[in-house]
Amino acid sequence: QHTFHKIVVAHYLADSKQLDQLVSQYLPHNLSATKSVNFLFEIQDADTSKSSGIQSYLDTQGIKMSEVVAFGDGDNDLSMIQDAGLGVAMKNAMNDVKKVANMITEDDANRNGVAKFIEKYFFHA
Repeated sequence: QHTFHKIVVAHYLADSKQLDQLVSQYLPHNLSATKSVNFLFEIQDADTSKSSGIQSYLDTQGIKMSEVVAFGDGDNDLSMIQDAGLGVAMKNAMNDVKKVANMITEDDANRNGVAKFIEKYFFHA
């Protein structure tokens, strides 16, 4: 028996809606699928997420999730953005991420969006 932590599936379809439907229809309930970018599906245990990973670490440090600032751009970041004290979507984030975020950066990750956000709101506030 083999244990896996994550399976990443790449596809190059022009329209991934059909693949989205197939994944939601046939994926076992103990697994979840998210997208990090439009062409990558990440499949993992349904109880595993970026948020749960952060929470596990915070528990060892005595830090509350309400004290966390999380940045993200893909569907795989949704739980982390929702659960953090301050959830920040990147400028080029997927729409679902932008909808749940408290704030959106002025630049994307390729243009130092996280660094500029931290500098603007934490060092020059």
